[in-house]
Amino acid sequence: MKNSIRRTVASIIAIAAVCTSLSSAPSLKELSVSTLSVSAAEIDSLKKSGNCNRGNWHYYDELEKFTLNYTITSRGSIIVGCETTRPGTTIRIPKNLGGKKVISVADNAFKDQTNIIDVLFYGIYQINATDYTYGTPNLYAKLFDGGSQIAEIGESAFEGCTNLTHVKFGEKEVTFKKAAFRGCEKLYSLSFVDSENYTLKLMLGDIGPNAFENTGFVSMEDYEFKNIGDSAFAGCKKLKWVRATADTIGNNAFKGCNLMTGINITANSVGDECFTECSALQDVKVKADSIGGYCFEKDIAIETASLDVSDIGNNSFSGCSKLERVTLQNTQKIGSHAFVGCPKMELSDFPKTIEYIGPFAFWGDTKLNTPALFVRDNGQRLQIGRASFCNTSVGYVVLCGDIDIDDYAFDNCGLKAAVVEGNVTISRDGLGTVKHNDPKFAVYGTSDTTPYTNVSYNDVPYVKYDNTDGYTKIINEYKKHYLPIIGNGFSNPPGSCAGISIAQNMIISGQLDYSDILPEGYSCFMDLPHTVKGVAGFEDFVAKIDDLHSEWRYFSYGRHKVELTSDNLEGYAKLTKYGIALPGSMRIDNHHHAVTFLGIEKLDETKVIDSYDESGMTCDYRIITSENGYSFKYDQNGDLVANGFDVNTLGDKWIPVEDTFIYVRSSDGRCYAQRWDHPDNVEHEKKKDAAYNYSVMDFSDLQLVTGNWIYNYISEKTSESQTY
Repeated sequence: MKNSIRRTVASIIAIAAVCTSLSSAPSLKELSVSTLSVSAAEIDSLKKSGNCNRGNWHYYDELEKFTLNYTITSRGSIIVGCETTRPGTTIRIPKNLGGKKVISVADNAFKDQTNIIDVLFYGIYQINATDYTYGTPNLYAKLFDGGSQIAEIGESAFEGCTNLTHVKFGEKEVTFKKAAFRGCEKLYSLSFVDSENYTLKLMLGDIGPNAFENTGFVSMEDYEFKNIGDSAFAGCKKLKWVRATADTIGNNAFKGCNLMTGINITANSVGDECFTECSALQDVKVKADSIGGYCFEKDIAIETASLDVSDIGNNSFSGCSKLERVTLQNTQKIGSHAFVGCPKMELSDFPKTIEYIGPFAFWGDTKLNTPALFVRDNGQRLQIGRASFCNTSVGYVVLCGDIDIDDYAFDNCGLKAAVVEGNVTISRDGLGTVKHNDPKFAVYGTSDTTPYTNVSYNDVPYVKYDNTDGYTKIINEYKKHYLPIIGNGFSNPPGSCAGISIAQNMIISGQLDYSDILPEGYSCFMDLPHTVKGVAGFEDFVAKIDDLHSEWRYFSYGRHKVELTSDNLEGYAKLTKYGIALPGSMRIDNHHHAVTFLGIEKLDETKVIDSYDESGMTCDYRIITSENGYSFKYDQNGDLVANGFDVNTLGDKWIPVEDTFIYVRSSDGRCYAQRWDHPDNVEHEKKKDAAYNYSVMDFSDLQLVTGNWIYNYISEKTSESQTY
């Protein structure tokens, strides 16, 4: 049987050589066929793929012992089939075949060629040479030379090549058609090499559906595509990281990549179910016009999602049970059920660009407590869908402008306050009912009558704005927490400010008492002294503050935060206008400092500030903080004043407490905070002299964690660890 196969193969090769027209045939070097070079073992492992009929042109590689079948067109040569004779074959393809550049690989040309381990598209015409150094001819392969003109890989061209590991292309962009490399489970990389043998950035054109499905890629760093087709990289079980740019990414494109831990994607659109069944995916960054429905559904390991996405599809993150933080930018539409079933999600941004939040978008996300601040102007409309925030922990709502609130939108949230101004329509139980809200819950507004359509049914009180200064209300309510410093000297060891800010918030919320922390006989509390002589129990005081801080380490590392931005600044100011405070803690990154946050006031008149590097800066907002770099007291008029170690308070000089706040210029997001002049807390390369004691920062330096989150998190931790 084996002898008959040998005879058949030899006859076919011989006939092909004779019948090929000498005037148009490839060179003898290209044919170079010797029946004696094909062993019995190689004939036994003979594999054919694609179009191998004898009417095609043929190229035989004497070294690797494979045959390429190709056709010649006006544009160039196209490889249409392949015959291999042994496992471990490296397919080496010259730049020209038949006098024409090799420009593409046809459909099915190498399909199921399990003998192949590498494919190299050379940029030279002759890839083999003979060495006569020792008198005996020795055939060898020339060093790889890049610069081939290959530009297209056809449908299923390499599908099922289960031992293929690597492909080297030339210096042209390559399009990969449907299922081009599907099932190449060991294929881990592609590379492009120019005519000077320099490795190029990957030049990937359109990626067809299923093109790399179930391949062995490990990572995609800085890949650039035109369009990625449906299921193009689905089932890539070894793929761990993707950083890619594309015009469009198709449906199911990365579905089932169950080792993938992170993605950073930029695209015009990302298709439906694109990243479903990616069970190890933790960190998501997407910049796109839209992401499709069910895009990340039930990806149970996702913890953070940073989305610069205009349209977020229905159910896009539903069932992401570990998702904790969502950052939104430029978002206009959030689809129905987009984040439903995310019980650990605590924080989300709500940019001013949002025009539609679909039904049940955040339903049942019980830890979500970011204030829902929606201030719309210039004719922009907003629709908040049915039950979209129902059963969350959103405590504060601001609705100003042309806004429609559907049934049950904020039902069962335990709302503490809602500000409603402008053309706001609220459907049945849109802001919940008294039984579901805080007992002190009220709707605040400027209209003469309640904007709440079912106020008689729900018995929700309405408070009309009475022109009373909201800032004064807040200061009067919380000034008892601006307390003197212990002793005469103090400093701010790393972390103590955060611990004290947490403690102060717990005291404000009634979960902790000053007597639980301070040394016996002392009622003053603002900063942590390094050394205070003669204070009994001071060590216990320090230890308890440190315990609080250690239990709150996530905040110190910035894991959970809301950055104050131009999107939410005015919303916080609306609450402050009515004297509604949101006690929380604020991290000031460029000071390495934390303070207690009480609110943001929009100033009636701009305040002129001198900073370290500029003078005459005008600010239109100020952030009310319980600044713990100062000592406080009441002056003869009962006003709260402050004294610290900055140049404005040297000696016994006291300044108004508002001069210790952070001032903000909303036009460009720059902030200015007067700080006591301590080198551990004030670091500025451009500091001119001691006459300037204002620090410069921007919104990105100001990170707020609201009191709700503090209370919930500390309560959970302390109940687990029994610290208190």
